[in-house]
Amino acid sequence: MAVFVAGNGQQIKQAEQALALHTGTGRLWAVLMQLCNEDGDAAQLLVFEKALQQVPKSGEVWCEGARMCMNLYSKCFDLEAAETCVWFACRPCLVYRTTAWTQLVGVRGRTPGT
Repeated sequence: MAVFVAGNGQQIKQAEQALALHTGTGRLWAVLMQLCNEDGDAAQLLVFEKALQQVPKSGEVWCEGARMCMNLYSKCFDLEAAETCVWFACRPCLVYRTTAWTQLVGVRGRTPGT
């Protein structure tokens, strides 16, 4: 289950500093995506794109992408894109499949791919 983190400038700066040292840590990218939520969809998408360039197999990053796409109040709302993100998140690790897949099924009211 995704935990929403509201970020302020200092928290975002700290996350960016940590990523400067540990660019291959998917969880840090996912946290930065959450922290940028208040900066709007464009800021989150920019971080998502950068994260995928650095850690394309990170389940955490793909789950955050799915979370963004399942937000009814976001310009990014797109359940098909969310399904794609969940599919990529499920590839490297089955742990994320349970929560992300269950959330998507709950939003869509059906099993993805059907």
